[in-house]
Amino acid sequence: MTVFRSLALVIFLSASTAALAATSHVQSNDSDNTGATAATSITTKVFGASTTTGSTIAAAMSWAGTTANLDSCTDTAGNTYTVAYSGIRDTTNSQSGGACYAMNITGGSSFTVTGNFSASVGFRGAVAHEIGGAAVSSFQCQASNQQINPGTGTDAVTSTTCNFTGAGNYVFGASFQDSGSGNTPTAGTNFTARESANACGGDLCWLSESRIESGTGNFAATVTNVGASDDNITILMAFAPAVTAIAGCRLLQDGTSFRLLQDGTSKRLLQAGAGAGCAGGGPAPTYPGWYGQTGWYN
Repeated sequence: MTVFRSLALVIFLSASTAALAATSHVQSNDSDNTGATAATSITTKVFGASTTTGSTIAAAMSWAGTTANLDSCTDTAGNTYTVAYSGIRDTTNSQSGGACYAMNITGGSSFTVTGNFSASVGFRGAVAHEIGGAAVSSFQCQASNQQINPGTGTDAVTSTTCNFTGAGNYVFGASFQDSGSGNTPTAGTNFTARESANACGGDLCWLSESRIESGTGNFAATVTNVGASDDNITILMAFAPAVTAIAGCRLLQDGTSFRLLQDGTSKRLLQAGAGAGCAGGGPAPTYPGWYGQTGWYN
């Protein structure tokens, strides 16, 4: 893929075309609840089906204490993970949270994800999602939050926001409820619940969720607590869709967002992801005065 730049105007030098595809939830799983039994890692249960080469994996973990860190993540297919959060601290309940992800994975059967800690810890839990349709370098943004008694209002539990710079992002959310009440949160507005701890009374509870975000801007992962005294560590990670071909369109990256340009007679600038009808043959337009662009991808 070649990048062409111009100071005053942009000229299309090829007829190749591109558009943003959609991300999707493929499958997910979580770990068993460990209780106070301590160990230096936590592993999810085996995924229900083989993971697919090229997918993205997003995972989150929680563990007892406020000094141990999430040092690394591994899986049964030998993929390389980036640790997004090594230790989000809840000093009131002496619990921590962390997250990691792997992009463009090698798939495999009997697939599990493991979080590895810097010390032996109890009250561990983990969730992991397989994401389809994500870009090779798909990571978009992350956010996290720790709340004491946020209440039972709808979406009162929040990761805080991060900024999405294109449509079709997969939003991974995970909230660990660590007050010991035994209450599992419910999914936030427009989110689909994916994994939750079973029989977590007096132990660590959690909920993972996802949504496909069609817009751009600042977005948060939210859940709703069941108990007024419940406490939460909440994490968001977002992943961008891959680029696929659409006849008659070109993709512009301006450093903050992705947009599609239609080559037809209307010469409209389209929002990313809205290029399904972007086809046709007219002459490739030029737009003088568009300065500061990162480049045209052809």
